[in-house]
Order: sequence, then structure tokens, then C-alpha cells
Amino acid sequence: STQVSKHMMENLEDYVAESHDHEEDLPDNHVIHHFHENEVVKAFDYKRCLFVLVPRRLLKVMALYALFTAKYYFVNCKRLHDGSWVSVNMYLPKNIDFKPLQFLFGFMEMDPTQTQPYWSMPDD
Repeated sequence: STQVSKHMMENLEDYVAESHDHEEDLPDNHVIHHFHENEVVKAFDYKRCLFVLVPRRLLKVMALYALFTAKYYFVNCKRLHDGSWVSVNMYLPKNIDFKPLQFLFGFMEMDPTQTQPYWSMPDD
């Protein structure tokens, strides 16, 4: 065995159990109330419980999803008078060169000088 484990085994101390002798003479209602206040209420803290149960990574992913979805709608769509979102007219890109940063943080540069979009929202 290692020096660390030897040191730990040599320095073990006895566990002193908590004594409840002082509660033997108290009325049962008082003991139950004391237990409820100190063990049940303090042990079940909703904030701490939610902090442990809800995965923080999931919250981050959901926030990024909401952010990029909102960005998509604001950049590529327009809002109609009834509150619905529809795509703006879509034109072919100016060139087909792949630019990773533009792909990640922006969208392809469309050429609105073209006379005919390849897609537009049909009129009802």
C-alpha cells in the first residue's frame, strides 16, 4: 500500500454518534416540530433541488437554439400583418465560394439585383 493510504489509516478517528438524550423528556409534538423544521424543511430546498435536477448543459443548448432560431427569422423572414412569418424573396448567391466564417455567422450573399427571385412567397 502507498504512504498516503497508510497515513489515512493511522489517523482514523472514532465516529461520535449524535445524542438525542435531551429530547427524551420533551413532548412528542415538540420533537416532531423540531425534526420537521431542522430536517425536512432545510433538507428540501427547491432552488438547490432544481439546480441539481436541471442539467445546465441542456439550458445552454436550449438558449443557443432559441438565439439562432430567432436570428434565422429576423434575417431570412418578414412579418406579415397577421403576425405570421414568411420567407423573404430568395435570390441565387453572387458566387459559390465556400467561406466558413460567413457560413457560421452570416448567410450567403444573395444577389437582389437579379430580376427574378428563384423563390418568393405565393400570393393567396
